[in-house]
Amino acid sequence: MDTLTILILEDDFDECTALERYACKFDDIAIVSITNSAEDAVEDIRRLSPRAAIIDLELHEGRGSGLDVIRELYSDTDIKHRPYILVTTNNTSVITY
Repeated sequence: MDTLTILILEDDFDECTALERYACKFDDIAIVSITNSAEDAVEDIRRLSPRAAIIDLELHEGRGSGLDVIRELYSDTDIKHRPYILVTTNNTSVITY
């Protein structure tokens, strides 16, 4: 069985807990990192090579933003594996859409 490895960049503790609980229901999903820091997320992507990343656009309680991570992933040519990215946000502004 091929395991789907996931990194989560999220600053809302309740959201992280909900995602962890949901992932635990499946034998073929593993959350390899949870962080609220854009810098740590990029480092974990380099180090752990997750197949997917759930990235919150705005980090009110963390450092940086999801956009910082996405920019870094696509500008750094040394990153060998770019995960599938699922973007989340609780921001309802027109510019975000």
